[in-house]
Amino acid sequence: MRNIRFIRISAICGMLAPILSFGLIILLGYLTPSYNPVSDYISEIWGVGSRFEVIALVFLVLIGFLFLLFSIGIYLAIDDDKFSYYNFLLLAVFSVSLIFLGIFPCYGECTGNGLTLHLFFTILACSSLGFSPLLLFFVTYKDKEWKSFEKNNLIFFFFSAVFLILYGFFYNDYKGFFQRAYFFTCFLWVERLSIKLFKLSNIRKAVKKRKK
Repeated sequence: MRNIRFIRISAICGMLAPILSFGLIILLGYLTPSYNPVSDYISEIWGVGSRFEVIALVFLVLIGFLFLLFSIGIYLAIDDDKFSYYNFLLLAVFSVSLIFLGIFPCYGECTGNGLTLHLFFTILACSSLGFSPLLLFFVTYKDKEWKSFEKNNLIFFFFSAVFLILYGFFYNDYKGFFQRAYFFTCFLWVERLSIKLFKLSNIRKAVKKRKK
C-alpha cells in the first residue's frame, strides 16, 4: 500500500462524499415547494431557473472532487495495477460526471444541447458507479487484505442493478424513489469501502512503525 497518508485522507473523502450528497438532496428537496421525492428526479431540485442552482453547482463540484480523491486512494491501495487502474477510471468518470452535472443542470424548459449534455453525464455517472463494485470484486478477490470485502462488492452490485431495472419498469410514477434507491445503494457501498480503506491504512501504518 503506497502513500499511506494520502490513502487515509482519500478514505475520509470517501466517507464524507456520500453523506454530503444525500444531505444536499434531502435538505434542498425539503426546501423545494411541491417537490415529490417519489415521482420527481433528483435533478429537478436544482434544474435551470431553480433558486438552488448555484448552491448545487458548488456542492456537486466539491462532492465530485471528494469522490475523485477517493478513487485515487483506492487505486493506490490495491496491488493489482492493471485492473485497479480500470476501477480507478470508472470512479474517476463518475466523479467528473458529477461535476459536469452541476455545470449543466437541466430540467423544465431545458432543451437542445443542454438536455443532451445533462443526459450524457447522467448516464455516465449511473453506469460508471454501478459497475464499479463488480469490477472491484474481480480486482480484489485474490488479495488477502481485501478478501473480507468480496461479498460486499457482489451484494451491492446486485441491489444496485435491481433498483436500476425497477427504475426502468416504473419510470413514470416511481422514478424518483428508485433513482434514490439506486444511488443510496451505491453510496452505501462507497461508505463501507471507505471505512475498509481507512482501516487498512491504519494497519499498514502500524506495521510500518514496527519495522522502524
